[in-house]
Amino acid sequence: MKMWTKVTFLSISILGFFTLLSCDEIPSQSSEKNGSVKFAFNGSSAQLSKTGADSVAKKLYITLRDLTGKEVLKLQSVDLVSFGNGYVSLPVSLPEGSYELTEFLAVTADNKTIFAAPLTGSPKAYLVEKPLPLGISVVADQVASLDVEVLRVQNGEPSSEFGYVSFTFNEKKTLDLKLAVLALNNESGKFELVSGNLTLKVNSKTYLSTQFEAKTNTLTINQFQDDDVISFELTSENHGSKTIEFLYFELKLMAGNPIVITLTPNQSIDTKLLAFYPLDGNANDISGNQLNGTVIGAQKTSDRFNQADHAYYFDGNNSIDLGNILNDTHFPFSVSVWVRPETEQMIGRIFHTDFGLNQDAYYGFGVFYRDGNFDISTGTGTGSGYQNRFGIKTISTYPVQNWYHITAVFAAEFTYKIYVNGVLAQSFGDGSGINVAHNFDSAVIGAKFIGAIDDVRIFDNVLSEKEISSLYSDGQ
Repeated sequence: MKMWTKVTFLSISILGFFTLLSCDEIPSQSSEKNGSVKFAFNGSSAQLSKTGADSVAKKLYITLRDLTGKEVLKLQSVDLVSFGNGYVSLPVSLPEGSYELTEFLAVTADNKTIFAAPLTGSPKAYLVEKPLPLGISVVADQVASLDVEVLRVQNGEPSSEFGYVSFTFNEKKTLDLKLAVLALNNESGKFELVSGNLTLKVNSKTYLSTQFEAKTNTLTINQFQDDDVISFELTSENHGSKTIEFLYFELKLMAGNPIVITLTPNQSIDTKLLAFYPLDGNANDISGNQLNGTVIGAQKTSDRFNQADHAYYFDGNNSIDLGNILNDTHFPFSVSVWVRPETEQMIGRIFHTDFGLNQDAYYGFGVFYRDGNFDISTGTGTGSGYQNRFGIKTISTYPVQNWYHITAVFAAEFTYKIYVNGVLAQSFGDGSGINVAHNFDSAVIGAKFIGAIDDVRIFDNVLSEKEISSLYSDGQ
């Protein structure tokens, strides 16, 4: 197996889900240099006196355009800090250049507009010395300040008095993500930032199609449910493609820190196949790698298509021995298998590596069915306690006497996923051990399992959502 397909997250999670890099490890990016701007109210204005919670501004909505007239921010929300009799905003980061402030509204915690900067030509423009628009220059690595003259908005006062279409806001909560995509430069032998296309899907439905540049990109998405599945489908010319999935709550943990994804040249799913056991009357590997197994007591049985002798039945006391084919396995890897359990009352090892006589420590990795749930885990080889293993278990239970397609994806330490019938299953973690240790014993199919198993595949990579769906649909 190859060592790993790099998916790195620049974030420290107390849940321990992600491998970490420092920002210095991202290749340097060229061109754009940023400065920032703070916006301040005119603190000398008598209209700024604050007499209660309803009169306290909590944030701004601002609109900025560049010198070509393109709006670079449209009613962007910016938090405020009060001081004395006025306010100052938190810094707004912008690329170096010249801009015009065209809309400026200050609102309370419940989005009620209480201050506004009048626009040139509006009925109230004469009340201030400098109505909008106002010019501002942004210099790299510097913080500019812009004082804005505002007027208090009286209850029921129409927005047209200030030159605005509306003072009403229905702010949608969003999440800002940072994304950097790397690929290997064959000439230099170094990883470099690359550009390409991104399709973002939410629960398999296309949400956004856009392009990413050869830099750390900022991507703003709506707020979703914590268990919604967010898929990043990335392609880059000459650098391949990749699909990466996260639960929304995982993305919240990474907010503000770059998600770094490495692309590799496109491969067909077959070229990633380490071993394939159709179990059509024998335990031969047809991947071309000649990793044939030995049937130890398991009986031929019918498969999910009711074809005789095209699967194997296990009674809890037999197995298929594959030898020590997966010793020294490293992340990432995936296992795909069709299975039909007959009872929940078992600790059924559908597939398990390093299955030897040493019962004093957890070793290798495995795919299991027990108490109606599917689970996958890895062992550190240092003991048999909670801290010596890590796994995830499906929240849902799956009734016996049915065929299920199971895909186990081991992407990196603490980053495991289970798919049932082509769909990502909700799961919870169990254990705290990291790494995968090996005792150089055999990998086995069906040990202590009761039921039928068919079409066992082992891959030396993280299978994408499309590939998993294809394996399921092609196998129906």
